[in-house]
Amino acid sequence: MSGGNHKRLAAVVRGTPDSASSMEVWRDLCNARTAPGNLSSRRWKIAFASERVESGDIFLRHKTTVREIYDRALQLTKTVANLFDLVFLNERQEVTEGARSNLFAVIDGIWITPPVDCGLLPGVRREQILRDHKRTVIERVLYADDLRRADQLYMSNAVRGLIQVELISKEEREIAWDRVEDSTCGA
Repeated sequence: MSGGNHKRLAAVVRGTPDSASSMEVWRDLCNARTAPGNLSSRRWKIAFASERVESGDIFLRHKTTVREIYDRALQLTKTVANLFDLVFLNERQEVTEGARSNLFAVIDGIWITPPVDCGLLPGVRREQILRDHKRTVIERVLYADDLRRADQLYMSNAVRGLIQVELISKEEREIAWDRVEDSTCGA
């Protein structure tokens, strides 16, 4: 995104744009994505991203094309079998979201998702799940250890729905990342 569009989008997000700028920026930012085939037929995994997000970044709270950190993470998921998403932490080591989805941890029967203030997109499917009366769902700060001890983990987004995932172990992550580095170094 050009610097001018970046500034205009910031004005749109703050609610101070002129209407012509806001329409032009939003039109430029629209982009359709397609869903992969049958997601439920695989045992999907997630891992922690090595990069961190800043909780105060206003672009994390809005669906935009200002997502380079997420694009890098999604490229990595393509290199590791069954890796659905990478989960980000913020500067306070709080869990935020995946590169393409919101996260839910089920702990002691309670569905927990991080609050938007941690630095994440308040996704459409996330909002639906938060209002779901079939289960107890709360917003609460989560840390990496919470995901490790969770009874179940789910990723969600409006296109792919709700997908059960498991967190790969530190050993699995190191093996997978070593393979990625070996295949990209041209050794």
